[in-house]
Amino acid sequence: MMQKECLGCKKISYSSGDSYSWFCPYCRTDMTRQKAIPAQHETDWIPSEGAYPFLLRDVKLDTSC
Repeated sequence: MMQKECLGCKKISYSSGDSYSWFCPYCRTDMTRQKAIPAQHETDWIPSEGAYPFLLRDVKLDTSC
């Protein structure tokens, strides 16, 4: 996973690659020409009852669905 820091809003955006157009999901700044780096974040994995685990990043798990 790759990441870029938006020059406009300073938030981090994540993607599986960087060989295509990349726009900030928060403020829509074009980050295509910025260099991506390997994602550097801590994650917590929580087992689920289904086939896939949940990935949490600074948010609470919504179990209402």
